[in-house]
Amino acid sequence: MSPYEEEQLLQKLEDHPFAMSERPEVRRLYRKLVVRKLKRERKLPVFDLDVELRTLRGMDLPDYMDREEATKPSVQAPTPKPNTILDRYQSTQYSSRDKSLQHASFVTRLMGLEDEAQTSIVSPYTERVLKPFIFRDVSTKPLKLQLLEEILTKTNKQPGWKLPNQSPVDYCYVRPQHIPAVNALCQEFFWPGIDMSESLQYPDFSCVALYKKIIIGFAFMVPDVKFNEAYITFIFCHPEWRRSGIATFMLYHLIQTCMGKDVTLHVSATSSAVFLYQKFGFKVEEFIHDFYDKYLPPDSKECRHALFLRLSR
Repeated sequence: MSPYEEEQLLQKLEDHPFAMSERPEVRRLYRKLVVRKLKRERKLPVFDLDVELRTLRGMDLPDYMDREEATKPSVQAPTPKPNTILDRYQSTQYSSRDKSLQHASFVTRLMGLEDEAQTSIVSPYTERVLKPFIFRDVSTKPLKLQLLEEILTKTNKQPGWKLPNQSPVDYCYVRPQHIPAVNALCQEFFWPGIDMSESLQYPDFSCVALYKKIIIGFAFMVPDVKFNEAYITFIFCHPEWRRSGIATFMLYHLIQTCMGKDVTLHVSATSSAVFLYQKFGFKVEEFIHDFYDKYLPPDSKECRHALFLRLSR
């Protein structure tokens, strides 16, 4: 039973207090589930009988497990469905209900990424040489930059003073030094436990937007969901930098990297990003009830339903 299934069972038991008061075995099961949940939240090891048997020297698996393994048909693993792709980015050693942010230090959030050499990298997936920048936008002026310019103009009234030249918004491929900040943003604006380290295996299907050394947006795609289908996992622009075309460019870039393939994604049913996807030709194929339920914390007010969209080629 997975941690998510344990929490689902725990919620069902909490909804039936009469059964727990009348049946001691149900009450005992409830207490065990509560203890396992508390251990996960406090990063304590959770007892697993199968793991203990494997680690003990000279101990074999129980006979019933051997029989189950022998009776299982040897068939090829099915192709993962789009609604399971997000599980790739859920950290196994991280409780999906833990709200704390990890990996991003205070200095990284304050000053941005450390200085990096502007050199090309080679994609492990396609073996293409990827240039340091996808695009450097010097004309876009989001509301955040407009506010900064107003502050500078208000505080510098010396004669002859001029505004400094605006730094560009840089779009580049994901690199290892981007991952801690990307994870922190994902855990803050999506749900806890997201780890985007796997995206380093196919960096040419990614786009990270930076202002100087601060990550202000990112977009990631899995190119091999099916034979002729790619899947956009996450696309995000910081609220203070929106309505300036940053997300539009990142989405356009991802679509161009998979010419000839269908592009699919899931989006929250209440998200305004649906209108952006529709501008690019995405069509709603399915409404999925409680799609995000296994990822969001129990007390989250975010919508748990999703729309499945497809851009057909």
